[in-house]
Amino acid sequence: MLSKECHEWLSRCSAAFETTDPRVALAKSERSFLDRLIESAEMVALGEMTHGSKKVFHSKNRMLRYLIQECGVTVICLEANFAITRPLNAYVLTGEGDAVAALIQTGFWSIANEETTAFVKWLAGYNRSERDPSTRVKIVGCDIQSLDDGKTEINYLLRVFLDQRIVTKQDCSDIGSRLAKLPEDR
Repeated sequence: MLSKECHEWLSRCSAAFETTDPRVALAKSERSFLDRLIESAEMVALGEMTHGSKKVFHSKNRMLRYLIQECGVTVICLEANFAITRPLNAYVLTGEGDAVAALIQTGFWSIANEETTAFVKWLAGYNRSERDPSTRVKIVGCDIQSLDDGKTEINYLLRVFLDQRIVTKQDCSDIGSRLAKLPEDR
């Protein structure tokens, strides 16, 4: 049984969803509640009490659609490695590649599921409808669970920077040899 204080806090700081169907836009009361929560925040984090609940994924999908369409959100950050989310980001920005393959590549069952696939496909369609490239929504990873993935990303960026003459061949060689000395974690 909740204490009176906990019950009052929950009543002030929570709201029930009218539906979890991601195809249904947020109702006015749901939008008002979210607007009060986020106010002028520059970053909004959506967590969940469990990985794998269909209703939780659908509810997040509804909120993300609102945040993208109505609040101007342009970056979605997943609990996955940055380098591994590159194909997923390419898919949502350009339509190149395969949504399911890109989600599976993240290595997380909590990301590679039907609900996230539906959201990613919706996001790719949304991005295709945006004329201004600066308003297209990107997907990036923010979790470093593998040192190997980070090393892969650094090597990729070194090649890009070398091609753009931002770094020298010697710099790339020095950094590459240091990276090679780091342990592997796979």
